Amino acid sequence: MKRRIEVNFGSFERILRTPVYRRGWWFAPAADVDVQAPVAWFKLADHIDASAELAMRSRPSSIDGAWLRRVLPVGLGLDPTLSSQMTFPFGVVACRVEERPEECLVEVVFPWLLNANGGVALGFSTAGPPREVRDGIINAFGQCLPWDSGIKLGR
Repeated sequence: MKRRIEVNFGSFERILRTPVYRRGWWFAPAADVDVQAPVAWFKLADHIDASAELAMRSRPSSIDGAWLRRVLPVGLGLDPTLSSQMTFPFGVVACRVEERPEECLVEVVFPWLLNANGGVALGFSTAGPPREVRDGIINAFGQCLPWDSGIKLGR
């Protein structure tokens, strides 16, 4: 079956790690992400209640840069030793496969930016994606991140 890639509202050079999957979306850190300007920022904290409900978990106790640095390596499969060296904004792509009868399979990709300066926020082009798609990406990404469990390891 034929397959093609459709990159929307920005560009990127390449995927840096194996993508992780959540609620119909594949997420991967990417090199040289460029989001079509202007960029609008959406706070993860404003969407985390929807993520919590879908994931059947309680809200994280804190949604800030320190929390993001702690959970992002697991959430995106990054090297944990590099989390303290991460610079923001950080480029990410969200991808899903759509079956279009006239075109077969299409990998629909949306580049976006992740920022931890002044709160955790996701940056998308104001040109798109449409709100329901953007909110779906934000909610699914929020579920990729491991939240505070309240369990303390060790003695």
